[in-house]
Amino acid sequence: MSASKEKKRKRPDAAQKPHKTVKITHLRSNGNELGPVVVSTPGLAAPKDITFNAYKKTGKDKELLLHSSDHPRLDYTAREEKSGNAESLLQHYIGMYNPETGELKVTPAHRVVLSAALRPSEEELKEAEAAKDKPTFAAQRKMLGMEFGTKKAKKMIASLTENAISRKSRPDGSRPTDALTEAVLDNLAETTANLATREQRQAAVDGAKPRPKPNLQATTPAEVYDLYNLIKEEDLNDMPIKEWQDATETGEDVKTLSRYVSNRLYELSSKKENVLRLKVLRYVYMLIQFYGALLPGKGGGKKLPQKSDLATKIEGGSDAIVDGMKRQFADGAMLTKWHVDKLILHILALTLLVDQFVTDTHDVREDLRLENRQISQYYSELGCKITAPNDSDRLLKMQGVSKAEAALRKMAKLKLPLEFPKERIAKAGKRR
Repeated sequence: MSASKEKKRKRPDAAQKPHKTVKITHLRSNGNELGPVVVSTPGLAAPKDITFNAYKKTGKDKELLLHSSDHPRLDYTAREEKSGNAESLLQHYIGMYNPETGELKVTPAHRVVLSAALRPSEEELKEAEAAKDKPTFAAQRKMLGMEFGTKKAKKMIASLTENAISRKSRPDGSRPTDALTEAVLDNLAETTANLATREQRQAAVDGAKPRPKPNLQATTPAEVYDLYNLIKEEDLNDMPIKEWQDATETGEDVKTLSRYVSNRLYELSSKKENVLRLKVLRYVYMLIQFYGALLPGKGGGKKLPQKSDLATKIEGGSDAIVDGMKRQFADGAMLTKWHVDKLILHILALTLLVDQFVTDTHDVREDLRLENRQISQYYSELGCKITAPNDSDRLLKMQGVSKAEAALRKMAKLKLPLEFPKERIAKAGKRR
């Protein structure tokens, strides 16, 4: 009987009883303290006894980095992951509960991902240093030729050395010339006299690009891209917008297949002074539907679907408008990569007119199924500056975008003076 009593669970003391109420205290970081860290180790089994050195990047883009070289062969690095997905918006916290006082302290924590890299050995570093001092294959071949080559080979090597053009200057600063050098230079001057300058070659490259023709003498952003160069005046006058206007007046829900159009439709339809921008928005919707109806092609190109299929996929598009799109953006039934770029650049130029030359790239990027890098490059080709949004951006306020979501977006702003990406132009006569 006594043995059974010993096995019974003892009642907890009064001091160990949990408190009925828990006081929660939120410890806020002042930005200078490091605080706790939550480390994710995907596919790694790091030693438990290693120590990390913490490094913190201050300024606009704050970043925490942990590094350890305690392991004899591996370097461990842990850094905050900013991939732009939903998990990067999560805020992690660590709670510390005191059972005696019943207080729970909660503090923010950094989430970092641990990775490992193999550290080069001393022998590998010495081999890499020795490889720098190693003579090249051509130099080795020349030394072997002078040491073991035939008389003919040695004479040829010596001739190459003697006929090399000397780059040393005379004491007066001029370079030594002879009759042969002067003849070559004179012939070179005649040959290059008619060659285009770098500016002329850059202008030729810009003219061959698929972007709409900009007005380089524009004094305001509104003058850069003429509306009627992007869409015919008769097509703009025939844009069917009454259905959208009537639905806005009655409060009906208008469903579209475009995120860009849906986020701007009600604001433009509710005011009469926005009729022209509403018509441009309707044409943008047709071009987005035209782009979405294209079939995959070769080399980044596209193919037009059957005429009957294309007509059914463009809402409100008359035969004249659809035929005009095919003539402007397709070569027969095919769209090369150049034609696809032309279509995308025309859509983006129209979005600048709709959004009054400051637009959020997120919505149209989703509609065209492009990556952030691609959409930024396209807007840069139009002369836009790609910047991070600020608190005063009208578009983000209109769409109700939170600060956390806005931090992952980019704004394209058309500003003067215009600056376009410079193409890398190969020098004349230079072969790769």
